[in-house]
Amino acid sequence: MSSAFKGEAIWIIGASSGIGRALAIELAGQGAQLILSARRQSELDALKRDLGDQHMVYTLDVSNTEDVLQTTEAIRSVLPRIDRVIFLAAAYTPMSLRALDIAATRKMVDVNVMGAFNIVHAILPMLCAQDKGQLALCASVAGYTGLPDGQRRAGADGHQSAPAGAGALAAGGGVGDPVDAAAGRPVVPGRRRHQR
Repeated sequence: MSSAFKGEAIWIIGASSGIGRALAIELAGQGAQLILSARRQSELDALKRDLGDQHMVYTLDVSNTEDVLQTTEAIRSVLPRIDRVIFLAAAYTPMSLRALDIAATRKMVDVNVMGAFNIVHAILPMLCAQDKGQLALCASVAGYTGLPDGQRRAGADGHQSAPAGAGALAAGGGVGDPVDAAAGRPVVPGRRRHQR
């Protein structure tokens, strides 16, 4: 068993299933102390039972700004630092433009795009204060290629535009890169530090 992440506090948002769950299992096996978040408490509890009691569970609705801020503060009150934050939360309801469900579309945008912005809003000040840390925003390739039953040509699929929005947030702001705490902003690849 590798110990590449031994002692690191890693917050996985969207940990209850899919890639987030698989990543949690892998990182726990490498010695990380995990903070597991998702909307579904029962699935988080089951994952914690599988991984061990040393890991923490916080239910979280990333589309709710106050919930994200309160959860971030709750975690900071029990941990001196968070080394990495990995955003994997996502929502997807397949549909065509002819059968557009505006409520489902709004939920996809709220989770996939606004959720990413809510996480950045809550986490970036903490990473700057720590002078170190990593924030990874993960978005679906569907933002670029489309998914079955999505509006590929029209570009109005909430799932297609939502991952593209989260991807643009990460790429445009350099959020996935190290934080330059002295300048109070993320380091953008190809740009000198402290450049205005």
